[in-house]
Amino acid sequence: MGASKQDSFAAESPTNIDVKITELAGNKASNARNDSFSKSETSAVIKANAKKRSDVDHRGLVATLEALLTNREDEFERVQSKYGKLKDRCKKLLDEHDTRGNALQECESSRDLHLKIVCNILNTGIHPYATQNGMMPEEWTEESIDKIMKPLAYDALKASSGQDSEP
Repeated sequence: MGASKQDSFAAESPTNIDVKITELAGNKASNARNDSFSKSETSAVIKANAKKRSDVDHRGLVATLEALLTNREDEFERVQSKYGKLKDRCKKLLDEHDTRGNALQECESSRDLHLKIVCNILNTGIHPYATQNGMMPEEWTEESIDKIMKPLAYDALKASSGQDSEP
């Protein structure tokens, strides 16, 4: 609805129309006008002016509703765009989560394998050697294992070199 159409109706606002009707229908100073407008003609003018007023009101209401609709459509597009971005981000985060979950499973599998190997070495090699040689630590730590491994490696090297020399 352009401003020019609304401006043309502004000149014929309901109060201006009512004043004109009152002037036309009730101006007793001018008998010529009273004579020229019968009751039916006055009623027709009132109805026509009421229709114009109704058209103006409807046009204003339609313009307001169209503006509201445009605003809501713009807001809907913004929300839809934001939703799309959030949906994409969520998908990326889920993919990243899956990737990290797979990497974590691989690390846990590797850790479990290494733990089995270390436990086997401790139980079958280091622990018996430490018990035989009176070197049992109070607690198994990296340092205590190193203290036992040095003499164990030396004895193992000595034993293997002695086996090579004997036929």
